[in-house]
Amino acid sequence: MISVIIPVYNSEKYINECINSVLSQKGVEYEVVVVDDGSIDDSLKILEVYKNDGKIKLAAKENGGANSARIEALRMSEGDELFFLDADDYILPNTLSAMSETKKKYGADIVTCAMEKVFPNGKKSAIPMIPEGYYGGRDIACNVLSLDEFYKCQIPIGLCGHLINRNLIEGYLYSLDRNIFFSEDRIIWMAFFKANKMYLMGDAFYQYRMNSDSVSHSHSKSIFNNEVMLTEYLKKELERENAPAIMKKELVQFVIRDFLIAGYEEAFGWLDELYPFEGVKKGERVIVYGAGAFGQELVKHILKSNKYELIAWVDSQYGYTKKVNNEEMKVQSPLVISDEDNNTLILVAVTLYRARMEIETSLAARGIDKNRIKNIAVNKLNLKYINPQFNRILEDL
Repeated sequence: MISVIIPVYNSEKYINECINSVLSQKGVEYEVVVVDDGSIDDSLKILEVYKNDGKIKLAAKENGGANSARIEALRMSEGDELFFLDADDYILPNTLSAMSETKKKYGADIVTCAMEKVFPNGKKSAIPMIPEGYYGGRDIACNVLSLDEFYKCQIPIGLCGHLINRNLIEGYLYSLDRNIFFSEDRIIWMAFFKANKMYLMGDAFYQYRMNSDSVSHSHSKSIFNNEVMLTEYLKKELERENAPAIMKKELVQFVIRDFLIAGYEEAFGWLDELYPFEGVKKGERVIVYGAGAFGQELVKHILKSNKYELIAWVDSQYGYTKKVNNEEMKVQSPLVISDEDNNTLILVAVTLYRARMEIETSLAARGIDKNRIKNIAVNKLNLKYINPQFNRILEDL
């Protein structure tokens, strides 16, 4: 049986769609385990509607973070296979049956489906993934990041979107510190390493909502403290499993990526340059291309620091507003970028390699001077640019 685990926190806008997308699944045995993590909106009231549904187990607890809610759900669950789903996301019909059939067909320990982004304006965009097929779990774990190109190897590295044998992930969830509130689902990386067989599906069954209110896009606690705890935990697990050196190097890249998308000000705000780009000096006029988590963090820093002049914020999925530093900002079309304005730099604020390359190609096709386009400088993806107070944690990697 499959246990679908859903942690809920202030998800009143989306929880019905999320749960109903699971209840519509056919042809497979499953249960839905939902734990409300101390919501202060109407999420719990909405969940009460489902209390008499035989497929659903409900619980409520004091707020302790998504990880603590998942652990509570895990205790309540009975399935030997797990599927994690965030409360503001949803899955397409036949997701569970298709993934279950694939898992049995290939004798896989983990089956991973592709994902599709759902933007606030209703548009959708597929998240690129490496080719569909059968892989060794250790091979995936050792190549989940490209040390030369940064996120070139594209595989979902959170808990969501995987149909996974319970015994591969259960121990990590139970042993992880409950106070870790961000990127805690990176422990799936260790499950990859322990898996004998994985199968990656090209079908974008998982619908990932680009919700600016989610924990991935807003934080009230220190990302530094979170990263210290999470990194120390993963270092110990890597050593215990005798993991290869490349995974320790990947751990550094994970930390940098986390700071880019969530803790930019804490990690890089002290620098007298606009990390991780080359040659962006004080007083430069800039356009930020990318409205995902990294783009939001970058825009927030630019506005807060007053070191640079923000001319526009653009994204291929445009036409909506984002709240930055408590102000609403419009995400505009990339077409506002002029090929004549050679005094304005274009900062490609996207972590996924393939997406960055597509942006560069599209700008070049419009005649934009390549010298204006600033992409992530791979040579800067190392510890010396992170706030020195964090270096001791990774100094021996």
